[in-house]
Amino acid sequence: MLTPKRRNKGGSEGRNRGLSPFKGETVAAFSKAFKALVLQYFYTGLRRLWYDGAMRMCSLALIGFRWVWTGALLFCSGAVLKAEEPLVDTASRLEKRQVLRTPVEDELLHLLERDFVDLLQQSDNVDKLLDAEDLLIATNDSSHWTNYSAATRILKADPDLAAIPLLLRYIVLHAKRSSCHVMIPEYRKTILMICGHELPPLYEAGPDLEARMRVRVLALYNDWWRKEKDQMSVEPAKMTAGQRQVLVANLLKEVRYHGDFTGSGGASDTAYGAYHNVYYKVRDGSSSAPIESPLHPSMIPLILAPSGYRADAEPAGAPKRFPYETIVILAEFVKNGDQAVIENIADDQGQNAAVRMACILALFRAGHSFRTDQMLELLDEETDLERRLILLLSLRWAGAEAVPALLKQMEDANIEIATAAGCALTDRKPEEAMPKFERLLLRHHVSMPLLLLNAMAEYKTRESRALLTRLLTDAVEGRQNRQHLSRIVRAFADGWEIPGSAYRTDDPADYVRQAKLALAHSREMVRQWQAESQRLGAAVASLRTRLEVAETIENLRRQEYKRLLALQGEEIVLPEESQEALVQLKTATDEVGALRAKLAERQSKLETVNRRIGKAESRQAP
Repeated sequence: MLTPKRRNKGGSEGRNRGLSPFKGETVAAFSKAFKALVLQYFYTGLRRLWYDGAMRMCSLALIGFRWVWTGALLFCSGAVLKAEEPLVDTASRLEKRQVLRTPVEDELLHLLERDFVDLLQQSDNVDKLLDAEDLLIATNDSSHWTNYSAATRILKADPDLAAIPLLLRYIVLHAKRSSCHVMIPEYRKTILMICGHELPPLYEAGPDLEARMRVRVLALYNDWWRKEKDQMSVEPAKMTAGQRQVLVANLLKEVRYHGDFTGSGGASDTAYGAYHNVYYKVRDGSSSAPIESPLHPSMIPLILAPSGYRADAEPAGAPKRFPYETIVILAEFVKNGDQAVIENIADDQGQNAAVRMACILALFRAGHSFRTDQMLELLDEETDLERRLILLLSLRWAGAEAVPALLKQMEDANIEIATAAGCALTDRKPEEAMPKFERLLLRHHVSMPLLLLNAMAEYKTRESRALLTRLLTDAVEGRQNRQHLSRIVRAFADGWEIPGSAYRTDDPADYVRQAKLALAHSREMVRQWQAESQRLGAAVASLRTRLEVAETIENLRRQEYKRLLALQGEEIVLPEESQEALVQLKTATDEVGALRAKLAERQSKLETVNRRIGKAESRQAP
């Protein structure tokens, strides 16, 4: 067993690894000669140009040629020198690394380095391990202080037993770095992610940190590493159940922390909180940190266990807090080819709702179709408020078959349930939802009905704009919801697509003035739409008349052409006459086609404008 000793500071760890003397001196000499030559020819050319004028241009061109030629020679010389340098392959790097750099007097670091070198010979990741070691050696307190992070990323991507003694060494060596409070915990976490062993907390601020780290690493070496290194495995399939459990617990913790499933400040049992988690965290993976831990199918039951999953026994009850982090992790398993395992659990009606919901949403997050029938089935049986909100909001991705259930849920006495159902209908925009939105929005709200306002603003239909107008008018006149005027003004402007420059005031808090400007702008928009409707209506009527005339002419031209063809067959008229009639028929037909296309375009624009102002005008086929 090792005992603590004073560190021998005469070691060679961290020596400067600069260029070889030959390469450095050669490049410097060539660079110096090149600069001197350039300056000499440059000033020579200027003097000749100044004194001799235009007649010396040929000489200057010659000087330029000599300058380019000299530069090319220098470049080629450098390329030759570079080409002569031998390529360092993996075997050469491994052989070179057999030499231990730590003096025997520093027993702890010497033994850890020896373990690293011995395990390196058995590794399939020699280059990556040596690259990580080079980064750790180059880590300093200034320009390369983040090298430690690049090194740990390499070691996490390809877990290897040799990385453990390497990191244990640098827990001691980097204790003197100014960022040791970040580096040491990162090395500890990396060891955990490699082998599934949770080390005790190592870093603790205070004096003599390097000495204290040496003592703690020494204890780890004696009590754990020296005893376990020969039988330890870093492959998840070969790990013990305890190792995998540690890996999974850390994975859930990391994804939960980086995923930030806090609902943007909203409580878990509110529509606001569930809205942000479902739409911004579950569906959109851009905000989640990449999963660095190795994944293996044997970890799936352990990942779902906190949610109540049981493979062979009676399933446990669902957790109080919905496990959003489980969705993120299971989606990665699906992408890695474990789709069938997740699908089987999603189909298992013996599992609780949280487990099945997590699997269904993970499949959807990974790019598979949304399982509407299963989610509707779960919704019918669910009583927990948070899970009901998640189920309702996720039905936004369902098909038309989910609309009746969402319309029914909009009538729920719980405003959170009704709000979530209304938000899920934003894409479908059924007309039947309008009376339900009206009842929800026109009630007196103690808290801001922000999600309902946003959902209504997304509709952008005549009915939704009329409802927003009524809501804003009531707030301005003080009848109800005056305390939420600022939010209502913004939703009104979004729903009517009013630019901010049209209603914003110098005083950003003058919401009454902003509301009146927005209302006036909406009335002006209606007036413009009505004028546009009249103009387009007149144009459509004119085009219809022109089309009728053109169609009549086309029929006449066709009859005339047929008559002439018959006469031509009896040799009464010449072929030229029937050909002329055919040309006239083609011209009439082209005119009819052009008028029909133009009429269809104007009718489409007219219908769009009429929908805005609420006119119901049937479309007549040309």
